[in-house]
Amino acid sequence: MFKSIINQVGGTTCIYGASGSGKTRMLMQMEQQLQPHLRLRVSVETLHDDYISKLRACSSEPLHAYQGVKYLLLDNLWLLISRPIMASIVCGLIRQRTAAGRTTIVTSDLSLKQWQDVNPELAEVLNSFVPFWLQRKQSVVNT
Repeated sequence: MFKSIINQVGGTTCIYGASGSGKTRMLMQMEQQLQPHLRLRVSVETLHDDYISKLRACSSEPLHAYQGVKYLLLDNLWLLISRPIMASIVCGLIRQRTAAGRTTIVTSDLSLKQWQDVNPELAEVLNSFVPFWLQRKQSVVNT
């Protein structure tokens, strides 16, 4: 089921659902069905910490590992609510990945409308995503 979702959406997808609806579990199952060298599953918090660490180490490309991987599975997008600068950086990363034809799948507790109120730039990026709504554990509805 999860590989068919990845094949169906191709480029960018946002899995929406309430806390506890199974978004992270779905990403973990997608990750298991993809070849290890082609995918990276990471939470926004880990991406943020990695970015800061690489900046402190004077890395010229702090997001290199996230830009090049074929499938980026990015979990817990809601953590960007309190990190507007990181949200902007993630938006840039997603735009670069989309332009390069790479697949990015994110999870969000917030709907697109809620993102429009909280972070219009991120809402604009998410608006280009194919939405999937998790209504209950492992029940996926494509809108």
